[in-house]
Amino acid sequence: MAEQKLSIYEKTEIDGPATKRHKKLVWIGYAVFVVLGLLPTIFKMSWAWRVFGAGLIVPGGGFLAIGGVSGVLLFLLTFLLLCVLGLGLWWATGAQFMPFLIWWGTAILNATVWLREPKWGAYTGIILALVLAALYFVGTRIHNSRKNKAYLARQKERLAFYEEEIPAELAMAEPEVPDGDFEMTEEQLRQERYLFDTALQPLGSWEGFNSVHFPQFPTNSVRYQINQILNTLQQIQCQYTPNFHGYANQAQQDLITKYTHPKIWRYWRLENIWGNGKLSGDPFQWDNVMMTGFFLINVTMYIRNTGDRRYEEPGSITFKDAFATYPYDVHRIAERIKENWANQEYIVYPCEPNFMYSLCNWKAIQSMVSYENLYNTTDWTDNEVRVYNAFVREMGCPDGSSYLFKSDRTGVGVNLPIPTAESFQITMYNTADPELARQTFAFFRQGSYKRDADGTLIHNAIPIDHGDFSMNYCDCAYLAMMPAAEMGDREAYEAAKKTLDERGVRIEENGTIHYRCSTEVNAGVLQSTINSRNGWRRAVVDGPAECTKNAPLLSDAKYEDVMVAKAFSHGTDLELVLYPFEESGCETTLGFSRLQAGATYTVQETGAQFTADGNGEASLTVGLSGRTPLTILPA
Repeated sequence: MAEQKLSIYEKTEIDGPATKRHKKLVWIGYAVFVVLGLLPTIFKMSWAWRVFGAGLIVPGGGFLAIGGVSGVLLFLLTFLLLCVLGLGLWWATGAQFMPFLIWWGTAILNATVWLREPKWGAYTGIILALVLAALYFVGTRIHNSRKNKAYLARQKERLAFYEEEIPAELAMAEPEVPDGDFEMTEEQLRQERYLFDTALQPLGSWEGFNSVHFPQFPTNSVRYQINQILNTLQQIQCQYTPNFHGYANQAQQDLITKYTHPKIWRYWRLENIWGNGKLSGDPFQWDNVMMTGFFLINVTMYIRNTGDRRYEEPGSITFKDAFATYPYDVHRIAERIKENWANQEYIVYPCEPNFMYSLCNWKAIQSMVSYENLYNTTDWTDNEVRVYNAFVREMGCPDGSSYLFKSDRTGVGVNLPIPTAESFQITMYNTADPELARQTFAFFRQGSYKRDADGTLIHNAIPIDHGDFSMNYCDCAYLAMMPAAEMGDREAYEAAKKTLDERGVRIEENGTIHYRCSTEVNAGVLQSTINSRNGWRRAVVDGPAECTKNAPLLSDAKYEDVMVAKAFSHGTDLELVLYPFEESGCETTLGFSRLQAGATYTVQETGAQFTADGNGEASLTVGLSGRTPLTILPA
C-alpha cells in the first residue's frame, strides 16, 4: 500500500523514528561514559584516575571531585565553555569535536595539571557528579513528557482556532493580481536599482555585500545575500517584466557566476573535514542543503524566466579552487538533492554537518517543485510523500510549528518559542502545501500581532537583523510583510509595513533607495513589497504567463538611462512602463527582439513606427519623463 501524506497535526508525539533512535544511542553512549567514569572509584585506583573518571561522568566533574569553592567555580566555568564555545562552534561551523575537546580536555586537565587533594573527602565530589548525571537524565525525561503534553494541548487549541480563523482569512483575502496587471512604483524601482548596482559590479568586486571578509559560516554569509537578491529580481522579472531581458538577465548571470567563487563555498571544505571527517570540498555532494536548496531555485527560475538554457550544459556551473574542480549544471544540482533524500537516514538532511534546519530543507523542496515544473518531470512528485512525511515526523511538532534546527547525530533540536521563526517558511510552504501555509500563517498572525484600544492591528516587532546581526526592525517587518502579502492579508501587511515605515531608516543616495540594514534584508524588503496573493507560489510553480513566451522583448535598455516598471506581452504586442533614472528625464534608444521579421510596429502613445529587420530585431529612440507608458502594437 502506498504511503499516505501525513498532516503535521496528526502527530501525537514530538520525536520521529530516526530521532528516537539517535536519542537512544546518545543515552547508551553516555551510560558507557558514566560506567567508565565509575570504574576507577570502584576498583580503588589512584586519586588521579578517580578525578579523571569524575570528569567523564559530567563535564568538569573532576573539579567537583576535588571540591572547594575553586572546584565549583571551575566546574561552572567548564559548563559555560561547553555551552558557549563547544556547542556554539559545533552549531555554527559543524565542528563536532569541539564539545568533546572541552569535555575530555578538562577531564585530562583535572587529573594532571590541576590535580589537587580532595577538599570534600575522597567520594563526595564523585557522588555529586553522579547525582548531577542522574538528575539530568530524570529531568530530561520529565521535561520531554511535559513538553509533549503542551504541544498536544496547543494542537487541540489551534485546530479549533483554525475552524473559525481560516474561513475568515479566506473571506477577507485579496484576489490574485491578474497576469499583465503587475507594475512597479518608482519607489520600488529605486530599491531595485540598489540591488542591480550590487549585482552588476565587476565580478571581482564585492562592494555592497555584507561580511565579505567574515568567515562564511553563519547567516550573514555572502551566499545568502546572493540567493535573496536573485529571489527578488527573479520574482520581479517573472511577474512584472517577463518581456524585458537586457541588464536584468546580465545581473542574474553575474550573481550566479559570483556564487561559484571560492569565497562563497570554500567554507564547506573545512566543515566537511571537521564535521564529517571527509576531505572532499564538493559543496553539493553530501549535506550542505544550505547551498543546494538555496541555489537550485535561482538557476531554475533564471532558465524559466528567460528561456536561456546555458546552465543546462555540463560544467556550466563550475566550482573551482586551488585544490579541485567540481563541474555542475542545473540537472546535476537537482540530482544531488535527490541523492541526499535517498541516502540520508532522516531523509531531510543537514546544512552544517549534523544540523538539519527546517528552513533550508524547505528551500530544497521549493527548488525541486520549480525544477519539476520547468522540465515537466516527476522529480518532486515521486519524492513528495516520503520527503514531506519525513519533515513532519522528524522536524515537525504536534502544534504545527517546526524545529528551527535539529542535530541528526543526537536527535536534539531547538524550536524557538516565537512565531517569527515560522514566518521564513510560510511562503515556501505555499509552493508545495498551501493548506499548511494557511494554517501556519494563522498562528503566526495570532502571535505576531495585537489590536490596540481602537481595534487597529499592531505588528509586534523584534529589532534584530539575521543578515548582519545589527539591531534594526527591517528584518522583522519584511518577514511579516512577505507572508501577509502571499496570503492576501492586506491588514496584516499594512501593520507590518507601518513598522518598516516608522522604525526603518530609509536612505536615498545616488538615485537608489535602501534601508539601514543588511543587503539580504534590503532585498527581502523589496520582495515583500512587490509580492501579492500567491505571488511567490505562482512564480515558482507557474512561472511567467504563457502568452509572454516567444513574444516581443525589450532586449536592450541602457542601464544608466532606463528603469523598467512593466514589460508584458499578450503574444504580439508589448506593454512597457518606463522611468528615466535621472528625474530630469532623458532621451534613449531601446532595442527590441523576437518581433515578426519585416513587420512594422506602432507606438500607440506617440504614433511612431518602426520596422523589424530579418532577425526580428529593431531599435527605437524615445523620450522618457516620469512614468512613461509605451504600448507597441503590430501596425
